[in-house]
Formats: sequence, structure tokens, C-alpha cells
Amino acid sequence: MIIFTDPDFPGERIRKIISKRVSGCKHAFITRSEGRGRENESLGIEHAAPEVIRAALQKVYTAADEPEERISMQLLRDCGLTGGPGARRRREKLGEALKIGYTNGKQLYKRLRMFQIKPEEFSRAMSIVTQGESDE
Repeated sequence: MIIFTDPDFPGERIRKIISKRVSGCKHAFITRSEGRGRENESLGIEHAAPEVIRAALQKVYTAADEPEERISMQLLRDCGLTGGPGARRRREKLGEALKIGYTNGKQLYKRLRMFQIKPEEFSRAMSIVTQGESDE
């Protein structure tokens, strides 16, 4: 089963409920901007372009039964992803780069563990996130 919900709070809630009750689920994500309707009046997967949906389904994640820590909470702090100016924007960009959706700091840590994101993959995504930051 692939859980592919809207990129909003109710969608996240549904994802968590299903994940708790059904083991072995895969997860697909789109960004909020990819799920925006015309003139930004609504948000949902039904507004995403077919190519966006295909890309999300090609990059599904399976939750690990017993996730191990590959990326520490300290590293997230050191990378400016939690508790500081610009942290939210960096998390949004990281979520887009890794295709894991938007998260707050705790959710990010949990998803990185749950999907067993490798340090190399995290590092490549952080390069995208920080690209151009020194110019701002």
C-alpha cells in the first residue's frame, strides 16, 4: 500500500493513522506548491500535474520496522534545520529535495530515521538547500 495524502495537516494525520495500523506501507509526497489549485484556493493531490504525481510515485519510501539513527538531531541543529532563523525555509527545501514532504524539526528527525535516509543522501540534499544562501 502506498500512502499518498494531501500535503496539509489533515493529510499528515491520515498518513499517521494508516501507518500505525498497517505495517509495511510505502509513502509518497508532493510539496504544498505542487498541490495548489488555481489561484491558490485549495490544496490537494487532485491539483498536482500528472508528471508531479508520477515523480512522487517513483520516489516512494518504505518505513523501517526498527529505524536506526543515521542522522542525529545535533546534525539537524548544526545544519540550521531546527530552532533558528530560516530553519523552516531550509526544512521546506530539504523536504522537497528528499521528496519527504514538509516537516517541523521533530518530524524531520523522525522521517529521516523512519525512511533510513543515508548521510550521503542527506548531504547531497543539504547542498541543494544551502545553494545560494550566502548570496541572501
